[in-house]
Amino acid sequence: MSQTPAGYFFETQTHCDMCGHSTEKASVIGHRASRTTGFFPRRARGVIVPVLRCNNCGLYFSDPMPVPMDISQHYGVDPVDYWPESLNYFVEDPGYFSGEIAVAKRLLNFQPGMRSLDIGSGIGKSLRAMTRAGFEPFGIEPSEKFRQYATEKNGIPASSIQAAQVETAVFEENFFDFITFGAVLEHVYHPSQCMNIALKWLKPGGILHVEVPSPDWLIARLINLVYRLQGTTFVTNISPMHVPYHLYEFTVPSFQAFARRSGCEIAHHEFFVCAQYHVPKFLQGLLRSIMSRTNTGMQLSMYLRKTG
Repeated sequence: MSQTPAGYFFETQTHCDMCGHSTEKASVIGHRASRTTGFFPRRARGVIVPVLRCNNCGLYFSDPMPVPMDISQHYGVDPVDYWPESLNYFVEDPGYFSGEIAVAKRLLNFQPGMRSLDIGSGIGKSLRAMTRAGFEPFGIEPSEKFRQYATEKNGIPASSIQAAQVETAVFEENFFDFITFGAVLEHVYHPSQCMNIALKWLKPGGILHVEVPSPDWLIARLINLVYRLQGTTFVTNISPMHVPYHLYEFTVPSFQAFARRSGCEIAHHEFFVCAQYHVPKFLQGLLRSIMSRTNTGMQLSMYLRKTG
């Protein structure tokens, strides 16, 4: 690993994190800058890293991987600065996470009082949703400012949220019925390790939910086409050194490969189109329809059942 003046280490990736295949067999699909590029990437400044795709399972990642010296470099910010105002993320939404909870309940044969764990609980929105749904909720959140917002603004008991990362959190084995990595796994540096830790905390038959960005997202493909037409090699996939700090994009085969190695099985999966904030309104209906019919929405939602 080599240190950069920007406060990162460059960690060489020798194997795909999800399937274990050598990165020598991965394909370089483009490059990503340490700053946002907008629609004109020729103006990009800063550190440039290659973006690779595993030719075995389709996982997207950078090699080398920029790793910050301190996690606060990425997430030690006020929540209102991390989530853009346009997302309306702080507006109360009674339906938040309700679809995912409904699927989990069906797969679990739910009973009130089942224990749930929200990994990367942020400002506590999913914890509130799981409380309303009848779970006994727990959370993990490494960002002090995010935890503070959850307890002071969203009324989450401080005792419900461990101040930790997955690798340092402490729970009993076979303790939880439902564990979720909602919009989290793309931020961790070793996702398969984190999921394997979570599987130890999960009861046999329990459900591990993971919601992650998909590399097949239609809008990203269109933006990449615009970059190609400009004669550049930049892509919009992942963002390891700027907000939202996505390190990976995942495919269904990448989770199938993980499941074969880790004592679990895929119980259900689906794609979400999600809101399209940077698309003209007159195109949104057409694009949503195409994405719904072709599984090219922005998010991939996976439900893994522990079999061991």
